[in-house]
Amino acid sequence: MQPLVGQMDILSDNIDQDFNSKLQWNIGTSVTGEYIYPFGKNALTYIPFKLNVTTAGVGNVSVSTYPTGGTDASGVYSNKPNIVTNLNSPLYPDPPAPGNAINIVRRFWYINKSGGSGRADLTFNWAASEDPLSGTINTMIAQRYLEPINKWEYPPLEAQTSSILTTPRYVTVPNVINFSPWAITRNDHPLPISLLYFKGDCKDSIVELYWATASEINNDYFTIEYTNHLNEEDVIWTPICTIYGAGNSNTLKTYQYIDKPYKRDNSSNVFFYRLKQTDFDGSYTYSNTIDVHCINEQDNDIELINAYCEQQNSCNVVTVLFKMPGDKDYSIKLYNIYGQLIAKTSGISKDGYNQAQIYLNDILDQAIYVVILLNDEKIITKKVLLY
Repeated sequence: MQPLVGQMDILSDNIDQDFNSKLQWNIGTSVTGEYIYPFGKNALTYIPFKLNVTTAGVGNVSVSTYPTGGTDASGVYSNKPNIVTNLNSPLYPDPPAPGNAINIVRRFWYINKSGGSGRADLTFNWAASEDPLSGTINTMIAQRYLEPINKWEYPPLEAQTSSILTTPRYVTVPNVINFSPWAITRNDHPLPISLLYFKGDCKDSIVELYWATASEINNDYFTIEYTNHLNEEDVIWTPICTIYGAGNSNTLKTYQYIDKPYKRDNSSNVFFYRLKQTDFDGSYTYSNTIDVHCINEQDNDIELINAYCEQQNSCNVVTVLFKMPGDKDYSIKLYNIYGQLIAKTSGISKDGYNQAQIYLNDILDQAIYVVILLNDEKIITKKVLLY
């Protein structure tokens, strides 16, 4: 058996919630092999951490482990590492409750590498006295905590191996690239799925809704729900579409939906949306509500196209072509260049292109005239040559 390449350093022996107690193997970036971190719960209970470098490039790897203790869920939660902000699962969706605390091993691990590449198999060991408070345990799984977003990554269940019959108990996770805080939990009570964001933008009266998940567990489908007001006494959420989820995933998934709210409701320029996520067993959770502000482009889609005489050189009827949304009260006025009102007409528009006639008492002289088109939202003027 060849000796391992590298040197072990004790960076600190101060065990606390900030992972200040660290052992580091100075492995380098060109070697592979198994490295043992000889942790112990006490003098009689050996719980080593094993790092099996399968692809070179990890550099120096430091490991810290921290026991939470605690005799109830609140105790475990209050003693979790400071860097971990939640232990929430789909079964306990509302932070900052103890969440999944009763279903996790009462010990955390923090792993850090200096190299920019490399892969390794990680083996976590713990003592039977650190088993979850919930009691009966079967298969256990390791989950990684994503520090930048404060979410738990969905674990690759099919790849992990574990045993609760050995002393100490263990879980092995193969082919790990990214290190960070880790926890061990029951496979039937994984830590929460990760909705990274749910956003909406409006352009040309069309709302684009988009969201992403870092991981999904038993995710059957998403339902987008809509309302045009958030009156706390009378909120009616309307489902507008269903989009199937990925089921189980530990990779980034993105989703998109295009909504045309003005076809459904043109009484508001602010629209509210939320995601309802439903599992295969029918249980569901809601995302935060987002508001999307729009300007109804149809309201501004008013255009005075042209005006002309029906009979040239004998003009007593002027036809005006214009564009306007439907069911709008409008007025059209004809002025000479001195600002004198010559004639006018009014009506109710149809959606799109419209045509209206202005009837004159006298024949118009050939000249430049001003046509004004107005409704209760906009006024448009246009100079035209009539003869």
